[in-house]
Amino acid sequence: MKTRHPEFGIPLNRIVYTGKSILILAVFLFASEFNMKAQKTKDVEIVLECVEYIGNGTYKANFGYDNPNKTDVVVPDTNSTLIYDGGNKKLKALHNFKSGRQVNAFQGVFTSNERVLWHVILPNGTVKDVTASINSNHCTGQSNIYPYYTPPPGGKLSNTVIGPELTSLYNSYVATGSATSDYIFQIKNGAVLIEVGAIGGYYNTVLNLLVQSLGFVVESQDVTDNKVTGWFPIANLMSLNNYSSSIEYAQPVFQTIINNSGLAIDLGDFSMRSDFLRNGYGISGKGVKVGVISDSYNSKGVASVDVANGDLPGTGNIDGDFQQVQVLKDYPYTFTPLSDEGRAMLQIVHDIAPGADLAFRTGYIDPSDMAAGIDELADAGCNVIVDDITYITEPFFRDSPISQAIDSVTAGGVSYFSAAGNFGTKSYSAVFTPYTGKSVRGIAGTPHDFGGGDIYQSISLVEGDYIIVLQWDDDSNAKNDYDIYLSDVSGTTLFGFNRDNLGKEPIEILPFTVKGGNATTNIVISRAAGTDNSRLKYVVFRGDISINEYNTGTSTIVGHADAEGANTVGAVKYDNTPYYGVNPPTIASFSSRGGTPVNGVVRQKPDFTAPN
Repeated sequence: MKTRHPEFGIPLNRIVYTGKSILILAVFLFASEFNMKAQKTKDVEIVLECVEYIGNGTYKANFGYDNPNKTDVVVPDTNSTLIYDGGNKKLKALHNFKSGRQVNAFQGVFTSNERVLWHVILPNGTVKDVTASINSNHCTGQSNIYPYYTPPPGGKLSNTVIGPELTSLYNSYVATGSATSDYIFQIKNGAVLIEVGAIGGYYNTVLNLLVQSLGFVVESQDVTDNKVTGWFPIANLMSLNNYSSSIEYAQPVFQTIINNSGLAIDLGDFSMRSDFLRNGYGISGKGVKVGVISDSYNSKGVASVDVANGDLPGTGNIDGDFQQVQVLKDYPYTFTPLSDEGRAMLQIVHDIAPGADLAFRTGYIDPSDMAAGIDELADAGCNVIVDDITYITEPFFRDSPISQAIDSVTAGGVSYFSAAGNFGTKSYSAVFTPYTGKSVRGIAGTPHDFGGGDIYQSISLVEGDYIIVLQWDDDSNAKNDYDIYLSDVSGTTLFGFNRDNLGKEPIEILPFTVKGGNATTNIVISRAAGTDNSRLKYVVFRGDISINEYNTGTSTIVGHADAEGANTVGAVKYDNTPYYGVNPPTIASFSSRGGTPVNGVVRQKPDFTAPN
């Protein structure tokens, strides 16, 4: 009987062990082992984990993979690439795949208009592809979204005069004994600046109660609209809830948004060719008086330096321009120095029209005081008035007291110019569509159907502070009550700061903060009371947001910038103008767009664009 090789079945008496045959056998054994291992190697599966917004219209795709083998799998670096828009751009990608499931192994950056493909050719020739775009699954990250102050349970506070903002401030003040100013609250000496709205016919009663019994110090009054603004002791805030029969609401005076103008430099002068007209035709602005409304003129105390170096006229001006800037009213609170943006604007005016007389009036206290300031500048002889202010609580769909003041002075011959705003297209508007599906956990009332039965509108957020303001087309004594929340797709509401709006102003304000990186969440809008399918609109006044879906009604020119009598001015980067070879000029991406109807009519805004 013949003995055979135990592995290959070859008769041992027929094997001749020469040096050459041993080498051939070794090669044969190595090749056999390699082929068996190659046959057993499993495919690596590549994965798009999620995409996240990182600001400035760009996104980050987070890729991962699953290597089920016990050893690493390596492909040539030319066999793992990121391919943009069908091949317009290619970048090398991860090509060493460690064993196991690897989450967020590497990232690729793309814009909202791009699609990026991760293309991998494995050692056995198998091709793996996965694509990322703005419509891909967005990273959740709700854990790093925080309410700016403590929200009420369930996201809504009913049966209250002072609302969730001032309730939170009171509770915090009682617990800590202190409070400081921020972009929600203006605080001094234990008092907060608030606006109080009286129920019709009770204005004098409310005013006497506030001043004589509750320690209120008046700053401005709007008797026509039954509103008064002033400083109220934080420790007394809860007592206002006892007077719901005469007080409609009390709310903090939210600080204005004044990021609507640029620095005092001459590049805009060149790009407008106003230097050419001024020097060629001897036009200096003499005989014209220009009034500026902004935050402050001299809260930093250095206006005399600008006068001395020729940036502004006045005593000691190096160019002999000794006409004083007329300051009708500066920002009065020295405990909170501002940026003196108004003085910067006056420097620009003086550069362009050095012969013009100049005046300043703060508009930073509250909307009623700004409206009064417009009248005061007109009464002081201003032919031209300009402002760079946005009040987030001004009505979107109706003319505000500021708008009415603008229309009044322009009817008398004043030319009024208002900054369009720096809010780009960060807005959503649509007619409320009731959701007809099953009730939704965590959302009171009837949710808004953004489209196709979807009540969740995906938004992406970068790290920072946010203010979103929701309004709806309704009377100042609202017949409908809408609420706004942040929520995840499971129906778990993150938070809201809603109040009962029936018979009150149709507005809700949602402030929050994103910390520790970027995040993606959802907007949910609900009709808590009423039957009208109102036109809804929210505007993002603070924060870098991307609205990922159902992006309709993106106009952000609202409030007095949408006034009929205002010459509303959008922004063009100074070097994107014909003077620098760009014709037509290109609108800056941050410049607010028009299209919001006021009293049912869309006004064609902006009226002008100008260099910033």
